[in-house]
This record gives sequence, structure tokens and C-alpha cells, in this order.
Amino acid sequence: MNVVDTSDYADFDVLAHATQRGECTIEYLVMAFLARTVFMPSSTNPTQALTPVMVDVRDQRFIVVATCAEAMASLRGLAKFAVNLTGAQVVSGARADMGVMVTLSEGSFALAPELIAQVRKSFNLPVRPD
Repeated sequence: MNVVDTSDYADFDVLAHATQRGECTIEYLVMAFLARTVFMPSSTNPTQALTPVMVDVRDQRFIVVATCAEAMASLRGLAKFAVNLTGAQVVSGARADMGVMVTLSEGSFALAPELIAQVRKSFNLPVRPD
């Protein structure tokens, strides 16, 4: 699937970096993430089966998403395909014990599993049935 970049994604990266510097709240970043279209890399063709990229950080599992074409390009060694989803769909589709690793055009940030659980509760998002 082709990834098309827009200035909205660059704006999200600016917001993420501002949050990392303490110039924006994590709550605002999370709300922006939930509404944002992101790209979920898949190592298999998603028309046949979606195989998301996962990473382990300190014994916690994270599903990887990319915010823009540049971020997707940095993941090409791990996945040749991607599907477009909203951040809310990613949060709802992740297992209850899983976090989300958000890859930016430069850098990344993690939404820990505990934060994802709190987001689901605060925004009344469903938890993926396992």
C-alpha cells in the first residue's frame, strides 16, 4: 500500500517533539494520536493476513506504527506493507498487555501498556477480545 505524506503528519511530529521537551502535555498528544491516521507496518500482505511489527522494550511488548512516509521508510527492513488506521483503531486493536511504539520522521516515542489501558478507559475504547 502506498504511503502519502501530508503536512498534518509533520505537524504531529512537531507536537510529539514538543511533548518530549515538556512544552505540551501527554494528554494532548494522546488525543491527537487517537484522531490521527497512522500507518501500521505489516511483514505480510495485509490483503491476505496482517502481521504487525512488534518490539520488546524492558520485557513489555509494543506494536509499531509510523506517522508519515519518512517513518515508514525507516521500517522498510521490517515490513514492506502497511495499512492506514486511526490511532484509536490501533489502541482498540492492541492486546490489553501491549503498548504502542510511535515512529516519527525523526525518532520515536512509546505509549506504555498502562497508559494505553488508561486511554481505553478514559475514551471508552474497546479492548481487543483475545
